[in-house]
Amino acid sequence: MTSYVFDPRAILYIIPFLVCTLLGAFLLKKKRDEGYVRLFALALFLAALICLSAAMLVCSQDLSTWRLWFGVYIISDVFSVSAFLHFAYVFWEKGIVLKHRRYLAVYILPTIAAISMVLVPDMVIGDSVIGWDASFGAFSPSPDSYLMLFIFVYVPVMLALVFSTFFRMFRQRDDIELRRRSAYFVLSSFVPFITSFALLVYRFMFNTSPGINPVLMTLPISFGIIAYGIVKERLFDIDIIVRKSVLYGMMTSILTLVFFVVQELMEDLVSTTVFAGMHLSNVVSAGFVVLLSIPARSLSQNLTDKLLPNGGRSPPTDNKKNAELYRTELAIAWDDGILTKKERKMLEALRAALDITKEDHERMERDVKSEAGIEEDRDP
Repeated sequence: MTSYVFDPRAILYIIPFLVCTLLGAFLLKKKRDEGYVRLFALALFLAALICLSAAMLVCSQDLSTWRLWFGVYIISDVFSVSAFLHFAYVFWEKGIVLKHRRYLAVYILPTIAAISMVLVPDMVIGDSVIGWDASFGAFSPSPDSYLMLFIFVYVPVMLALVFSTFFRMFRQRDDIELRRRSAYFVLSSFVPFITSFALLVYRFMFNTSPGINPVLMTLPISFGIIAYGIVKERLFDIDIIVRKSVLYGMMTSILTLVFFVVQELMEDLVSTTVFAGMHLSNVVSAGFVVLLSIPARSLSQNLTDKLLPNGGRSPPTDNKKNAELYRTELAIAWDDGILTKKERKMLEALRAALDITKEDHERMERDVKSEAGIEEDRDP
């Protein structure tokens, strides 16, 4: 029997595999000296491995081959979300990866799961069955296995911790640069969140799998937003977009909960089929969602206002005063005729905090050096 048979669905996984791999390589080339960048690149490469193993799963026709790739898929999944959380913590504290060793605890459970899969795979993975979830290919893991129970709990918890860390960065007011970059991180979190909700609704309504995992297909978008927030010198102010994302994310959650509750209550009472196999209970649930959409939006608006006071906007800044302050500090730094690496790093941090563009910095630096009679080649 042939171990692999090409499945067109594999292309939908190969594309994010290539994008995540190239994105990780790009970040390492741009900022390889930053520990948090290396951590994020690790999460990217693990995410790429998830997509590659998903592509191989849907093409695998032999059970032993399928179980091998399923093991790679699961191990990559749990280590990826752990590395992602580790990145969030290190980025927030602007620390060195190995300096905050307590954060290495996030890898304990993934390591135990990986060792268990190697030593006792039959007990951990369970019996592979044909087809309850077509997104895994010709076979599916037993939904009652220890491994699947672990995945269904561990991955959502890790992603929730990542989002909460990003959101706390966004709400703090002490570090403007950190807040602005974290806005991109928060925005990126809504991409898999909305996709997961859409997948959940689809499975509940039609009682079947779509045959693909759309969350994996959106990984390049989510990780691409984070990468932009890391490497871009001049960031757009996206506070309004983040605020709208929080608002509609809450509204989606509330209406989805309403749909599920009404669906469960009506399913035992009404079993009539109305159109294309769709039950009347689904139609009634959808009607409740429409009726409650306006109250749900009002509730979401109130919650958003509490979570993001002042409209979620950054504190107002005076551009003219900021420019004068930065020029003064620049003149002090160049007072001795030489700008050290430490002074340059301090100026970069100040430039980001005061929202000074790179072009303005270069112009002011030329003026300061010209006034002090410093030649251009004096900068080491």
